[in-house]
Amino acid sequence: MELNQRGSPQSRAYNLLGWCYLKQGHPKEASHSLERAIELDPSRESNYLDLALILASHRRLPDALAAAKECVRKQPTSYHAHLMKGMIELHMDQYIDAVTSYEKSIELQPSDPEPYRGLAVAQFGSGMTREALATFEKALKQFPQSALLNQDYGKVLVKLAETGQADAETRAANQFQKALALDPSLSESHYFLGDLALKQGRITEAVRCLESAAQRDKKSSRVHYALSRAYRRIGRTEEAAKEQEAYLRLKSLEEETPPGLSTLIKVN
Repeated sequence: MELNQRGSPQSRAYNLLGWCYLKQGHPKEASHSLERAIELDPSRESNYLDLALILASHRRLPDALAAAKECVRKQPTSYHAHLMKGMIELHMDQYIDAVTSYEKSIELQPSDPEPYRGLAVAQFGSGMTREALATFEKALKQFPQSALLNQDYGKVLVKLAETGQADAETRAANQFQKALALDPSLSESHYFLGDLALKQGRITEAVRCLESAAQRDKKSSRVHYALSRAYRRIGRTEEAAKEQEAYLRLKSLEEETPPGLSTLIKVN
């Protein structure tokens, strides 16, 4: 978004204005500014992508998808346009469409692990379980250092375990441990390891993992809920009550606050 880039200076100015509005907590004005930037320079890809990001992060997913689709129409060979479209479709549970978008992203830029993550999650969401697992396995061979690939694979395996698939919980724990070996800051991996330990009755381990998750993500209601349950199991009732209070407060905030952009990749 440098002002010395090619294209309409007025369009670039409106793009910058949009991000300023967003930082000030005015998403409606931000989106209007980006729409004006597009009017002034409809050929500039970043205007559409920025608009889609702003709209998606404030729950206006149909509008965000429309912006991403228009970007794809204008820039059919844009990796970022197809990736954005896939992310939004995934968040809207439009799994089949997301599969197509992520496959196109991979075709355009096979050296990035991000579309493989999205593709596998979309395949799983659409019922293509075998294909999803194969995508994860292939991607991890190509990108063995991707902590997020390991984490998302673990999340899918947790879902498989809930259907009764043998050894899925063990495999999920293994993926979360691999993810943390690559990036110890991943709160979700700590959380899922703690939740698995709690389900299996390993309460001391559960507490340790869930406390690690809470330290890294203080705004996750489910972490505080699980930690409350773990504390209660070992008789730490006062701490359990505090965690329950935190859970209720954060759950209410989550329902009122727009999701972060990171939640565009999810496993239901």
